[in-house]
Amino acid sequence: MFSGEAWYMILFPYGIRSYEEASKKVGLDKIKDFTKKSDPFHNAENSKEFWQRIDNGFNKLDNLVNNGDKILLVSHGGTIESIASKYGNSLYTNRADNLSLTKIKRKKKKINVTNYNINLTNDEPYYDN
Repeated sequence: MFSGEAWYMILFPYGIRSYEEASKKVGLDKIKDFTKKSDPFHNAENSKEFWQRIDNGFNKLDNLVNNGDKILLVSHGGTIESIASKYGNSLYTNRADNLSLTKIKRKKKKINVTNYNINLTNDEPYYDN
């Protein structure tokens, strides 16, 4: 099954035909809730479970880093999109591109997305032997 087909099966009962349409109509948290309800294997997270996991991860980082440290986090696009949607002050408008960069600042347990989906691709080869 292709991604578009899976999203159609998850979202169609709610009158929505695609992930893109759902992100605009109901938002990413509701998509998570719909996905959990549709998951025949019961592995999907709803939005509450997702944000609890993300918040736990940021809290762990808070205990590992010093003020002023810069950290590179590598994550799935859906996680990046969710963080940008929730904390990006309207920066989230579309899906995150592969090989893109999103910058966040965390201060006193508050997250602020300062840049979203910065394109890092160029015509240079990534590996030249």
